[in-house]
Amino acid sequence: MRFAEVTLAAPAARLAELDEFYAGTLGLSRTGHGAGWYEVGETRLRFEAAPGEPFYHFALLVPDLCNDMHDCSVATGDAWLKAHVVPLLHSPELRRGVVFVVFDEGTSNTGGGGRVEALALGPTVRRGSRFARATNHYGLLRTIEDAWDLPRLGFSRTGRPIGDIWK
Repeated sequence: MRFAEVTLAAPAARLAELDEFYAGTLGLSRTGHGAGWYEVGETRLRFEAAPGEPFYHFALLVPDLCNDMHDCSVATGDAWLKAHVVPLLHSPELRRGVVFVVFDEGTSNTGGGGRVEALALGPTVRRGSRFARATNHYGLLRTIEDAWDLPRLGFSRTGRPIGDIWK
């Protein structure tokens, strides 16, 4: 499924911050419609003013098959991570946030997909901490839902949230 346009609401006071994040930090192209409009592939992303808090900012970055190291070298994937994740980690918008870097395939079928590497990075994570218990993508979703006090979606009800790593 593809969307021609996605509109998200944000408090008016945060629109300039969002513009700096999407255009400055992530490097998305502004469309000809002015501030608050961005091109994401073939989709136009638009922010409009809406009253009130809380405002939860979530961005999902997914590399293509070359940059995710399926079709190209690890060095290519490392360069993509350096170009996209490092600016996020230095962004003031991340001061109360976290960046998850999650791979989608293990090297075996153990537990339904093998051991998959996942990193939690940012100012809310204790340096050197490890979450040693098994979890999965539903556990990651539940971690985000718990942090924002959101209702559980689908199988996230059964997911084990990531813990013991937070400041």
